[in-house]
Amino acid sequence: MRINILGRPTKKVKKKQLELAGRWFCKKLFDPATLRRLKVEVKLNISDPYYFGEAFYSNPKDCNYRYNISLNRHLGDARMIATLAHELVHVKQYVYGEYVKFTRPDKEHLVKWCGEYIDHQTTSYWEYPWEIEACG
Repeated sequence: MRINILGRPTKKVKKKQLELAGRWFCKKLFDPATLRRLKVEVKLNISDPYYFGEAFYSNPKDCNYRYNISLNRHLGDARMIATLAHELVHVKQYVYGEYVKFTRPDKEHLVKWCGEYIDHQTTSYWEYPWEIEACG
């Protein structure tokens, strides 16, 4: 597993803290075979105070291996580490196929969660099952 921290955090958080926390979370979330292939790039680049983080894959054809996480660089250490954990749960959901986002125009509003189709336009953010799991 490779985890790269890019960007400059504030004085509150050290890159090494984020890297160690990310490795610890990944060991809890992924099996050893997946860990060997996993590459996560964490960018400290968001500055919107109401936006904590986001996880996504850079290339859908390579989504089982390379993932990107953007974090708000102005969060305090506890909030940033908690947000990293939250976003790594989303990475786990992508890796194991629990969460599948559709890109076809006629299905953009649908998400496949553990085999069940959910319309994210008619469901509240706090009722999304993938967010409930990540917040837990």
